[in-house]
Amino acid sequence: YKRSIVAMKKALRAQIGDVPALFAEVSEFIRAEIASIKAQQSAWPELDFETIATGQVTEAQRALIKRRGCLVIRNHFPREQVLAWDKSLLDYLDHNLFDEVYRGPADNFFGNLEASRPEIFPIYWSDAQMQVRQHERMGAAQSFLNRLWTINSQGRQWFDPDINALYPDRVRR
Repeated sequence: YKRSIVAMKKALRAQIGDVPALFAEVSEFIRAEIASIKAQQSAWPELDFETIATGQVTEAQRALIKRRGCLVIRNHFPREQVLAWDKSLLDYLDHNLFDEVYRGPADNFFGNLEASRPEIFPIYWSDAQMQVRQHERMGAAQSFLNRLWTINSQGRQWFDPDINALYPDRVRR
């Protein structure tokens, strides 16, 4: 049994090639990524919603979004609308006696924060959540992000980037 493990390790090392050179290459890649993040002062790209809505996202910005795997969209909704949705959600929780009724597992996702327990509410279908999910601005952002994928290849269209499924995510507050 030990011989087969030793043989397997030798075979894997042979496939990898020059291990110190590979580590040096990976280390250099990490150093370059860290320098890039420091230069941008953020690990992830940020765009204002209007840049997306007006079609002014550059190829360099698209490439960075793909490279980082995420995007922060600023000013996605007007502040007044967000505050109204937040109040609507709190009213929903109060109306349904959430704090008194909920007996599910303790949500300690962010540690022992006194300000918010649980931090992630198992609420999925409040009016506020449905309004956000179905808002045209959310649809525009989702379509933009969908278009970062390969839509057409091998003579086929794999999906329609303008059709978005509702995802019933919980509320994090």
